[in-house]
Amino acid sequence: MTRETEYRDSTPVDFPDDYEQSDIDPRVARRTNAVRQKQYGKDVRESMAQAEEISSVVANQARDIAQNVGGRQENIEQRFDDQIAGSTNDDEVIDARNSSVTGETDKTLKARLDGMQKNSVHKSEDKADNEQAATGVNNQTYMTPATTAAAMERQPFKGSGASVHYIAHRGNNYDFPENSIMAFESVTRHWGIETDISVTKDGHWVIMHDDTVDRMTNGTGAIAGKTLDEIKKLRIDRGTNLNSLNDAQKQVPTLLEYLSICKRRGVVPVIEIKAGSYTNANYETLVDNLKQFNMLQGVMIISYSLEALQEVRKRLPLVPLQLLTNSIADKDIEDIKALGLNVGMSVRYSHQSVTADNVRKLHDNGLSVCVYTVPDDRFQEVIDKGVDYITTDSKSGDLKYQKLEPINGFIIDNNYGIHEVFVEELPGGRAQLFFVIKEGTNTRYDVFLRLPDWATPTRHIWTVCLIKLKGDITSQASFDIIGSIGDSHNNPSDVRVSYGWEQRDGWANGNVIYPLY
Repeated sequence: MTRETEYRDSTPVDFPDDYEQSDIDPRVARRTNAVRQKQYGKDVRESMAQAEEISSVVANQARDIAQNVGGRQENIEQRFDDQIAGSTNDDEVIDARNSSVTGETDKTLKARLDGMQKNSVHKSEDKADNEQAATGVNNQTYMTPATTAAAMERQPFKGSGASVHYIAHRGNNYDFPENSIMAFESVTRHWGIETDISVTKDGHWVIMHDDTVDRMTNGTGAIAGKTLDEIKKLRIDRGTNLNSLNDAQKQVPTLLEYLSICKRRGVVPVIEIKAGSYTNANYETLVDNLKQFNMLQGVMIISYSLEALQEVRKRLPLVPLQLLTNSIADKDIEDIKALGLNVGMSVRYSHQSVTADNVRKLHDNGLSVCVYTVPDDRFQEVIDKGVDYITTDSKSGDLKYQKLEPINGFIIDNNYGIHEVFVEELPGGRAQLFFVIKEGTNTRYDVFLRLPDWATPTRHIWTVCLIKLKGDITSQASFDIIGSIGDSHNNPSDVRVSYGWEQRDGWANGNVIYPLY
């Protein structure tokens, strides 16, 4: 049923019989009656007048409330300042540090108030010294200045304990010459890249482990006695896969070139300052190099020289520092603690002092712990001791890598410059298996590789590889990767021959990415 309405007519609006009058909003009813009486315009004017009156009342109330809140805020701020400064005799303020229940000092509140009073921090641009910042953090007073707190939050490795981080010692020296451009470029499985720096005669920081160029280049003499131009004329002439490097890749890198690679690849620079005599200008240049790549927080500086770390700390109050040592000793712990925040010890992993108890002792003193130079078969041992960082020459790091040896008569085919069969961990719970093998048999179910536990999938993988036939013809064949969930007739981790191998007359090449879970 619909309304019947005639416009421009005084006929009342007829509502349906079943329309409940109680459901009509009073304002709707009033305006409906006004329409009936042809007084709608008058009603609007009256409503506007009422609204204006109401708005005036509301505005006055809002102003009163704001003034009241403002007064309370000023009172709170004054009382808070009085608490900090201790400049009031108000009983409530005087007792702020004491529990009203037990009468004993409330340690948390007292620490906060004492910290505020000590630091007197009121402006976000204020900066704290190391002692003040440590007070703010260790006592949980949260009074560390905003600039200091923000800088700490930006650090990519603040704190420790969540996971172990792996550092590639002198880059990927497994595949390329140590501390070379390609050794840095090819790091893909590690959190950080460790390198060594010294200063040239004309004040440039360059990459070299030794204080001379004799061992790694075609030149002789001390780095400190050569200019950068003279260093750049030398060529690296020692190391793995040297012949695969082009001329530019054989040059001795500068610190700036190393930082550029770390920045682009998203890895943390771990920079060892070699023992030497450095000037204030040298340290300022180091800071400028880090500033150029905005790495004042995203870097770790290490050294056997406590003096070098002290000089860095003068210029960079928050950059992580680690003292390199051969053992864990109390004297070193105290020296490191004196450096302030974000400090740690990097110690030789094989020394008898590196025990779980001593690692815990370092942690209890606020120090992070790195161990060097750890082979991959000892990773779990040092992890179980609780270390935070592992420096290694291994290609295995935060993501695992393992070289595999063919079994049951199969061997690696080195005819094409391929020297390794390997499996590596990939992000996202995956792994990659690569092999080029020859000889062995073509019998189905014969095993030619065996995977480590971490690379064994939960379920069987059936996939394909290429095989060489007679006459330089290639074809596809299949192979199996046996998973950990299966029957008793299969051995988990086996990689074995499957269908289509009967005509193989040479190599078999597989390169497969598979899920682990």
